[in-house]
Amino acid sequence: MPLVEGMTAEGCAAARAPPARRGLLLAVLVLGSAVFQIITELCQKKMYNAFGQRYVFFTGQLELLSYDLCVTAVVVGRAVLSASFRASLRESARRFPPSRLVIPALLDGLASFLQSVGGPSTPGTWTVLLGQSAVFFTMAFSALLLAARFTRWQVIGATLTILGACTAVLPKVVANAPAVRHAGYVLIFLSADIPHSLSLVYKDFAFKRGDLDVFYLTACVSWVQFPLSWIFLPLLSLKAFGGFDLTSLPEGISDGAACFLGDTSIPVYDAEGSITGYCSSFTTAITCATCLAGFIAAIFHLNIMKFGSATLYVLSVALSVPITNFCFEVPFVTQMLNLGVEQFSWWNTAGVVIVVIGFLLYMLIESQSHEIDASKPIAEDDVASGKTSEWASTASTSSVCDDM
Repeated sequence: MPLVEGMTAEGCAAARAPPARRGLLLAVLVLGSAVFQIITELCQKKMYNAFGQRYVFFTGQLELLSYDLCVTAVVVGRAVLSASFRASLRESARRFPPSRLVIPALLDGLASFLQSVGGPSTPGTWTVLLGQSAVFFTMAFSALLLAARFTRWQVIGATLTILGACTAVLPKVVANAPAVRHAGYVLIFLSADIPHSLSLVYKDFAFKRGDLDVFYLTACVSWVQFPLSWIFLPLLSLKAFGGFDLTSLPEGISDGAACFLGDTSIPVYDAEGSITGYCSSFTTAITCATCLAGFIAAIFHLNIMKFGSATLYVLSVALSVPITNFCFEVPFVTQMLNLGVEQFSWWNTAGVVIVVIGFLLYMLIESQSHEIDASKPIAEDDVASGKTSEWASTASTSSVCDDM
């Protein structure tokens, strides 16, 4: 049984692309994702601060709904204008119906929920570094679930991403610095990397096995995620997640909506329940900017996974790490976004350097390891069980295209 069933003409055209052209395509995708990732990180931190801790669930659902509307507009527009796109959607739905995308939707919903809860109380420089731990989890889950194999240097590089984050965060946690009065929220933010990585691996599998259309996958996953996210709402009543009184949810959603619309009479609360300020008339603009930048970055990410791999997607984010981290310490940038300038820390700088070294080690080895692995045969047991590595997916794709 071939790994990729019913390979589309679009998928085969990409697979047959000359190495130089394919390399240029991936380079453009990686650069584009890095630029919009930087914009998203900065705007998202501003958005978290604008809404505060009390409206985290509303903020997460609002961000998701905005993303859903954006991708739906693209899908509908392309479907009206292109018959081939409509055919691609039908073929994608045949191979991977929406019911099979509940798992990544649930995982993305949990990751988004954890980020929205931990984001307001996590320093901006840390949100950048902690997010990079996803490369380690993605590698681990790829090895466990897809039987992917990695070299010693790749493992070392991925491990360095976590060590770098720990280098920046742990010294202040141990010293009980004011920036980490709510260390539990930092841990919650970090834990979002686990479901996020699992979702990436599943999408990688779906792309390689079904040659799915990028917009079909993201539209289905995001719309399924929207109602499923309500499953995590009861967690807010736990003390570790803020001890939110669920009976006041209607009021929280109402106040959150008013805050989004720029009602300056709505107070903003921190994790301790103290009023830190009031909603701004610019909240609507910063929320829309965050959602739009995040949508564009996600499309870049999904195309990287479609034509590259889930691991390459995580690695592409590495380009944005030092720049974004630096921006949170530059007065001009923080004043423009009305963010507090975060104090320079050598521990933070060391953490960034370690994370970037880890990414470089991984990227320098990855292309060579893929060339070696691609020459190996595909085990029938792996194909039958669905546990296939990235090289197996690529090799099978080539085989199917050659038969067309």
